[in-house]
Amino acid sequence: MKNILASEYASILGTRIVLVPEHQENSDFKIILDKDIDPKTFVKRCWRHKLPIIVKNRSLYCSKEFPFDKKKSFLNALQEKYGSSSPLISSLNLDNGKQIEFCGFQDIKSLQADFQRLRIVILENLQISSVDSGIDLGSILPGIQKLNLSNNLLTSMNDVLFLCSQLANLSELILDKNQYLFLDGLTHTYSIPQVSSLSLRDCNIQSYELNWIQITFPCLNELHLDYNDINLSQYTRFISTGILSLSHNTQLLTIDISSSSVFERTKWLNISFANVSDLNTLPLEKMQYLSFLDISGNNISSWDQITLLQKLKNLKELRVSLSKLHDKTDESRMFVIARLPVLMKLNDVSISKSEREDSEIYFSSYIRKYISEKEITSAGVLDRIEPVWRHIWKRHGLPVLDFYQDRKVEKKPGIIKDNISRPVCATYDESHESLYFRFHQNWTVLSVKALIASQFNLRAHENVFQFKGQEDKDFQTIDYTQDEKQLFELPFTIIEVKVKSLRNE
Repeated sequence: MKNILASEYASILGTRIVLVPEHQENSDFKIILDKDIDPKTFVKRCWRHKLPIIVKNRSLYCSKEFPFDKKKSFLNALQEKYGSSSPLISSLNLDNGKQIEFCGFQDIKSLQADFQRLRIVILENLQISSVDSGIDLGSILPGIQKLNLSNNLLTSMNDVLFLCSQLANLSELILDKNQYLFLDGLTHTYSIPQVSSLSLRDCNIQSYELNWIQITFPCLNELHLDYNDINLSQYTRFISTGILSLSHNTQLLTIDISSSSVFERTKWLNISFANVSDLNTLPLEKMQYLSFLDISGNNISSWDQITLLQKLKNLKELRVSLSKLHDKTDESRMFVIARLPVLMKLNDVSISKSEREDSEIYFSSYIRKYISEKEITSAGVLDRIEPVWRHIWKRHGLPVLDFYQDRKVEKKPGIIKDNISRPVCATYDESHESLYFRFHQNWTVLSVKALIASQFNLRAHENVFQFKGQEDKDFQTIDYTQDEKQLFELPFTIIEVKVKSLRNE
């Protein structure tokens, strides 16, 4: 909205609009609505209140004489919200002669009307367009600590800073949805050190304005910049901000800032819904104060990305979209908990001691399966892939891992422990599904066929099993008399089994 030239800002029935001069028949202005306003609903409301909105080619127009909402100054809005008498009745006479009195409302209203007592002032969506000059606002509101001016028609940051400079006790300032507020073009230099919390959500803030914000508000501990157009660079830095919210800035991480100090002092960070897909672009190793991180709504779909968060040694709370990591969110939750040993809360749900133990034990079974399927041959290789495994094994006193060894098996019938073959891949031709098995050499061919058939939900006698061995030797069980053979009687060690339907023969 800031880049619309020669425009005016107004309000119709409490809805903020932009007026652009337009030379159309029976109209002087074209109306531009905020992106979250439904045009059809807006037009219906206007017509219901007999306001002459003109609709042409799906665009809205009005004339100079249109009855816009009256713009107010800060003091006008303050008097309207807190100074007027209560519209609520104080008593009610019933037909039977009894009288009911309503206690409390008038007392509250009278207390609010005493501006000297006010600590929190909320003037949201009241069409405020200016701040009264030449008036000592500090003497009128000496105790105000929180001020909310969201969703108004403010255009000059000069007015806002003039107001804040007079409020000595102001610690929290909310300016959300003031999209027409220009931060540049200041005629005075202000420093507002008393404000520690600032909210500028959906104010069309640009990256180059971040430095100005921190200079003007040098003691910020909390800064909310959601729904803006911020793009971080190597030179961006939030000096003293411990709590920082940057959600819904869709171009936030377009470049690699892994070597920057942008979040060096940040303790609470929200970068949800910011089109983040690779956490390697963040300076994770420099974010050692971080205890809360929200990365939900992003394209984080790899477990490698969760493993990267192990660099955040003080991370206690995490929000992440579990469904993007795995379709079974309960399993995703266990895997995230196991991979991040210091985490205390996941997606706003506390992690109990028993849940952590269950998650780590479940994760350990995944590690054993992973070693077998991926043919992990040493602890060093596993350290690079899943470095948290050593912590889990030590914490639970788990037995030493048996890493995969590629070796030929000496066939010794009757000694089971010496006759476990390498993982064997079984594939069903119709579904192209593959599974891995370990067979004992003294098992019969029939028992192997039964095991594979049960896993693929097949009938063993309706399919052909082709056993493939080392040196491309094959053995096909067409003659059922060979089903009683034990595996060590075959002329090779099995490395693959292909299952084919008899319908395809």
